[in-house]
Amino acid sequence: MNNSVIKYLNIDVSFFDMTGISNSNFDLINIERKKVLLEKVPKPILSDCFKLIEIQNKYNSSRGKMFLKLETHFFARKINNVMFKVILKAYGIYERFNKNI
Repeated sequence: MNNSVIKYLNIDVSFFDMTGISNSNFDLINIERKKVLLEKVPKPILSDCFKLIEIQNKYNSSRGKMFLKLETHFFARKINNVMFKVILKAYGIYERFNKNI
């Protein structure tokens, strides 16, 4: 930039107030998010946005966090895979599920 000198300043450029009703009422957060997505996101990718939100919600749940933590341990991951196959076989859907992978 034409040999300009850069000087870093320790100042706040913006401040987000996270104490409002939208940040404490999770149902309202989801309603507002959906409204904005419907208004701003092009329709061809809107379904992908909703799928991404659904996936994020699953991984941010306590069960999802526990699953991600288990995935870092080899033995726990093996047990998890075996149990998953047992459950699928018990419900008779292992073969259908295995073909789709």
